[in-house]
Amino acid sequence: MANFNPYIDKIDMDFWRELCAKEGKLCLYKKGDYFLHCGDITRNVWGFIKKGYFKYSVTDSEGNTHITGFSFCDTPLGDYSSLVLKTPAVTDIIAATDAEVLVCNRNIVDELFEKDFKLH
Repeated sequence: MANFNPYIDKIDMDFWRELCAKEGKLCLYKKGDYFLHCGDITRNVWGFIKKGYFKYSVTDSEGNTHITGFSFCDTPLGDYSSLVLKTPAVTDIIAATDAEVLVCNRNIVDELFEKDFKLH
């Protein structure tokens, strides 16, 4: 899946992996479970996938669902713009397989953003 999500190359994966390993809680998701619902401002905002993968989808005004992206094993999981801007998520994030995710609470990430503006 090289270059499937090219933005990944611009993210310090070690930083987020270590943060989630240190501060996160292992959460199990069954296929079809939601990590995030469109319109929610998230409590558990950032995760790192240990096993499985997730799909990002949106529903148009006619009720049709469109897949807009994927996050795979050993990559971050979440709606980064919603996290930074504290706005409602614009996508659903749904487990496409049974999955394991190290999930960090929003408060931990918010504290880091307050301390280091470069993370934005």
